[in-house]
Amino acid sequence: MQRLQVNVLGLSEVRWMGAGSFTTDNFTLFYSGGNKHERGVGILLDKETSKSVKGFSAVSDRVILIKLHGKPFNVSIIQGYTPTADYDEDAVTNFYENIDKAYKQCKSDDIIYVMGDFNAKVGDKRIGNTVGPFGLGNKNDRGDNLVTWCQSHNLVITNTWYKNHPRRLWTWRSPRDRTRNQIDYIMVSHQFRNSIISSKAFPGANCGSDHVPVICESKVKLKRLNQSKKNFKLQILLLKEDTDIKQKYRIKVQNRFEALDETTKTEALWEQMKSSILASAVEVLPKIQMNKKKKWMTDDILLLMEQRRLKKSNPLEYKSIDKEIRIKCSEAKEKWLNEQCLDIENKLSVNTKYAHKRIDEITGKSRCTSSGCIKSKSGTILMEKHDILNRWSEGKPESRQQEFRNLNFDIADFPVEIQKFSKLYRNFDNVV
Repeated sequence: MQRLQVNVLGLSEVRWMGAGSFTTDNFTLFYSGGNKHERGVGILLDKETSKSVKGFSAVSDRVILIKLHGKPFNVSIIQGYTPTADYDEDAVTNFYENIDKAYKQCKSDDIIYVMGDFNAKVGDKRIGNTVGPFGLGNKNDRGDNLVTWCQSHNLVITNTWYKNHPRRLWTWRSPRDRTRNQIDYIMVSHQFRNSIISSKAFPGANCGSDHVPVICESKVKLKRLNQSKKNFKLQILLLKEDTDIKQKYRIKVQNRFEALDETTKTEALWEQMKSSILASAVEVLPKIQMNKKKKWMTDDILLLMEQRRLKKSNPLEYKSIDKEIRIKCSEAKEKWLNEQCLDIENKLSVNTKYAHKRIDEITGKSRCTSSGCIKSKSGTILMEKHDILNRWSEGKPESRQQEFRNLNFDIADFPVEIQKFSKLYRNFDNVV
């Protein structure tokens, strides 16, 4: 993505189970899968683009929708993966029903992109304003299905409208490179067709697949959302392990407590005490450095990948280097996992919380496994934060609301003796 300067990348055959999002380095992946490590689709965003995400909807293991804030129009991106010829027509019909469901979640004034592996040939003949004259090959039955669907939604198949060299048209090649077809497409709403600058295949992309990416350059402005500040963490364990830090912290807290006014109301006094404890901790304790996860990818493997990219025209050498890359990747990953396991084993007796956190990171349990969306009463998927909050408030039973209103709780029934309360916290240093 960085070499080709791609901001949004649609992925098919991700083969991850469930649905959710995952961030690593400068990229965020939104994915949608099934109950098995089969099929699966995803949309990968770079760091800047991910700041504009409104939400996403995992429709099925073949369809995913993501929405971005734009200026002046919002952007909706649908990634699809049509069943291959091995599947019957029922599977194809089910796919188009799901992609219809995703399309209906888009607003009429959105800039809508539909992309993916459609396993269909639309041919090189112009069809109205849908298919351009610069496609590849002859249209087949699956191509008829795709064209009909695009016409019903007023979509333009972008990579058939630009005259390019034949090697910029094909997107898939068969084993041993006997056949090359155009079966991957990027579609856009007809009213935004003029925003497209170019759309073509890039056979030189080093993705280690029988498919090559289709890259569409478009003029779109995204709106950057205000990101919430991340809470930092302090090395609290040093209060047990480091005597000097423990003493400094004790003095800081004690000095702040002595300055408190005991005549203050209970709630206000508690807030002051809490602020004193936290402020003392921030002054004395160092922050936990959030280091990037160590990667198992090595410079040698990256060099081999570049060599593989340059051997695209020689299938035998390409296959040989690709095999070597897979072996080295397996070895490097196993070595990295062994190092992580050794680190966890050493930390189990000292810091169990850290050890279990690392286990979750390695096994993927710390990954977000929910799209965060809910349905409205009418069945529409809600992605906006305020819409989701309103829906939750609608879902609260009226009887529960009435029960909450009828609660008769008086804090005066539980008198607090300020003297005892103050004495307890003046001796806080003994607790620490």
